[in-house]
Formats: sequence, C-alpha cells, structure tokens
Amino acid sequence: MKRSNLKRVVVLLLLVILVNCECVNVYANAVSDESKMLTVEDISDIFLNYYTNSDNARGKSMSAEEKAAVFLDEYKQDIENIGYEPHVVHSENYEQEQELLNTDFSTMSIHKNGTYLILVGLNDGQENMSRSATSPSFTYNYNGTAYTLRTLTVTNADLNYAKTSYCDLLKTTSKTLIENCLNTAISVYLYSISDILGTVASICGLSVSDFSSSGETSLILNCGSNWTRQFTQVYSANRGSWVSGSSVEYVKTSSYLSGHYYSARTNSMVSVPQQEAGSIFYSQNYNNYTWKCEQAIIYMLNVNGVNYDMTGDVKYSYGGKVMITHREDF
Repeated sequence: MKRSNLKRVVVLLLLVILVNCECVNVYANAVSDESKMLTVEDISDIFLNYYTNSDNARGKSMSAEEKAAVFLDEYKQDIENIGYEPHVVHSENYEQEQELLNTDFSTMSIHKNGTYLILVGLNDGQENMSRSATSPSFTYNYNGTAYTLRTLTVTNADLNYAKTSYCDLLKTTSKTLIENCLNTAISVYLYSISDILGTVASICGLSVSDFSSSGETSLILNCGSNWTRQFTQVYSANRGSWVSGSSVEYVKTSSYLSGHYYSARTNSMVSVPQQEAGSIFYSQNYNNYTWKCEQAIIYMLNVNGVNYDMTGDVKYSYGGKVMITHREDF
C-alpha cells in the first residue's frame, strides 16, 4: 500500500474512533442528565444556597427583586420540569403575589419581611395526569362533593422556617481527650426517630495522628435545621379565594465542626476542615395523599385554620447528651 493511501486509512480510522467516542460521551451525558432530575428537596437547597451566597458570588449587593429575577431566570425551567410553578415572594412583591395566587399568606406564616420560594403543584395527586400539564389544581371527591384543590410548597430563605446554633465541644491540649472526642458520635433526634450523623472524626475528616499536644485544640459543633412546608389548599366559592386547610413538612438537618488545632504535620495552627453531615426527616403524613386532601377540606369547611402535621423539635446530641435543640415554634 502506498504511503499516501496508508495515511488516508489512518485518518479515517481516527475519525471513526473520535465519532464513536463522541457518541458515547453524548449518550453518557444524556444518561447523566436524566439521572440528575431535581427533586423538591434539591430545589429548596438551591434556593437557600442562592440567597445566602448570591451577593458574594456576583461581587455586589442585589435587591430582593433582582435576586428573584435572576434565580427564576436560571432555575424556572428546572422547577417546571419536575411539575411545579415557581414564585419568589419578597417585600417588594408581597401584595402582588398574594393577589396573583389569590390566597392569604398570613395563614401560612408567610410574612412581608421575609423571602420565600413557593412552588405551586401541577396536578399533584392525579396519577393519570402528565407532569407536563399546566393546570395547578385537581379535583378530590369527599362525602359526595367534588372539591378543587392545589398544593403550595413553601421554603423560607430567612430565619422564619430555620434555626441555627453552635456549642463548644472541646478546648484542650490533651491528645487523650482529643481522641475521645473524635470517637464520639453525633446524632440527631425527632421524637423517637434518630439518625447517627457520624463520629466527630468522620464528620471533620481528621484522626488523632493529625493533632499535636504542642498547641490547644478547639472544636465547635455547628447545627442548622430548616423546614419546608407543603400546604394543601381548597378553593372556596363563598370566599372567592384559596384557603389553606392542611400542612405537611420535612426538615433538613445539618451539622459541621469548626475550630482550630495544632497540626503535627505542619507544626502550626490550622482550621478544622468544614465538612457537612445531615439528614432529612418527613412528617408522619407527608406522603399521605388522602390525609392531606380530606383534612384540608374538613378544616376549610369548619373554618378551623390549618391542620399542621409537624416533625417537631430537632435535637442534636454528642455522645448521647443533647447539646442543641431547635424548637419548631413558628
């Protein structure tokens, strides 16, 4: 075979390989994107992180209206893809959004001085309806009467639905005390439900060999709890508006260690690596479609306000001793 022909064959083979590789990559990315379908919990986390960090990331302070516009521009399609219509409520559009959604925000502890992400469910509970449908309401039959219902999932970017606390765990130069601390478990409790978040060592990613007794070690436990509530509303023809009747919720718990220690490797004081550990707890009737709908209707008919199905207080323990309690008092 002539050298020129050989070159053509090699080039063609390379092109075939590259095309095949590209096809594999495209397919792999498609599969990856498919598997990364966001959940309500994901969207709530993105919203909270966005409102905590957006000013710093952009190097300037933005108004509530600007933040809402940028957030919705970036994430509206992702939210609609999982079957929700997003609204960001803040001090500058509070009355406008309340009128648009035709409901009373105060009955859901949505205050004018806060910032909230409200997700209006699209055909929630209708098993035979496609998530691509655009109707925000559905029908539920109770005692022979058909009622029109919808759901509003509410996440608060401020402290209305959230609690944060910290406490000192350790301040010592003793490696024995440090080792005992590192081997101690941190857990989170809600009533009789508990989850071990891990030992101090597993959470901060350190072992006793990282420490030196030449300097003082301080360890601080930082904990955060934020609740997301889902209200089921019933349309009241008499009132001409949507009335909240029942509420379910989940609480996301998180903790990390901070502080400083004298590093045996660098022979200097360094900060404790901040690695987060946490769990999500759901209220008893979170996935109980019948309870949510029927309680909403009953409470609307009896003008009883909202029947709250709550997770309750969150307790963080260190070695079995409760160190921090976040009370659900809102």
